[in-house]
Amino acid sequence: MNKYLLIAAVIGAVITDPAPVAAHEPLLNKQDVPQAVLAAFQKDHPTVKRVKYEEEVIDGKEAYEIAYFDEKGQERSEVYSADGTLVETEKVIKIDELPDSVSQAVKNTHPRATLQRAFQVSNTSGTVTSYEVEIREGKKEREVEFDPNGKILSRC
Repeated sequence: MNKYLLIAAVIGAVITDPAPVAAHEPLLNKQDVPQAVLAAFQKDHPTVKRVKYEEEVIDGKEAYEIAYFDEKGQERSEVYSADGTLVETEKVIKIDELPDSVSQAVKNTHPRATLQRAFQVSNTSGTVTSYEVEIREGKKEREVEFDPNGKILSRC
């Protein structure tokens, strides 16, 4: 019986809070995000209501990731510098859309891992700069970032 209550609770949480959640960074409250970041996001996405906020460090500088679903239901996120300048965008892609170089690198560096989700990261010009892969190894979840050639850039 307890198993069914747990399943119902998980399904209820997913249904009532549809904004995407990344597995690697602690979530922030809206009031902890700089006003310039909020204003920049709101200007570009005036109809988006349910979002999640995370603080990150990119190239040694404070940045803020805002995760949301776009009007087509596609999971996305945008990363802004503290002054509200867009730094990069991320979109969820299917695991089989990863370049072979990245898929092979995951297999070589984490042979026992199962791939959970993949993200394509692009700069403000639209050029793909990296791929983030969420993996599970046993009970441990982590995120690994690769350049398009399969070189590891970071691990969380």
